[in-house]
Amino acid sequence: MALQDFSPKRKYTVEEYFELERTSETKHEYVNGRIIPLNGEVQPSDDPRLDPNHSLISANLGSELRQRLRGSCIVYAGDLLVKINEGLLRYPDLTAVCGKPSYQEDRMLLNPTLVVEVVGAGSIVHYGEYTQIPSLQEYLWVQQNKVQVVHFTRWDEKQWSLQFHETLDSICRLEHIQCELPLSEIYLNVEFPPDEA
Repeated sequence: MALQDFSPKRKYTVEEYFELERTSETKHEYVNGRIIPLNGEVQPSDDPRLDPNHSLISANLGSELRQRLRGSCIVYAGDLLVKINEGLLRYPDLTAVCGKPSYQEDRMLLNPTLVVEVVGAGSIVHYGEYTQIPSLQEYLWVQQNKVQVVHFTRWDEKQWSLQFHETLDSICRLEHIQCELPLSEIYLNVEFPPDEA
């Protein structure tokens, strides 16, 4: 399938999705047969990935996670596709695997331990989707327009706890992977809009 033949209204197979991804200059997510340009669920003016804070927070988090998990987990940037189920493939902002990574077709991660989404006002949050992944133990939403980390921790197959961290002196403790993330490091050098700080 050539990129010029792509139609957002048509349903596609996973194989067709991969064919499009191989030839496309931009990334797409696969949602129940639909191929959606990354952040195609929001208007360009609301796209949180266009905000410099998104990039800075993602870099801060990637650096902190890599340093703190060295030797126990592998940290991936936002260009790694994660398989949630047969009809749902997404690109989270950061992913970590503690143990041996497992891939399908050498391009989709099957067993993330941690998923991180840096979110803004225009973000669509995929909580109910990611929690379907059996290996997932920790899930973070990190706000880019204010100091707030929403931390989900799995306690059993269907039960998750929720904790909010909203001050720079807070520490987000990822119990399952034995990692502590100071919010002062996550938000290092981040400048907030005047009414959001």
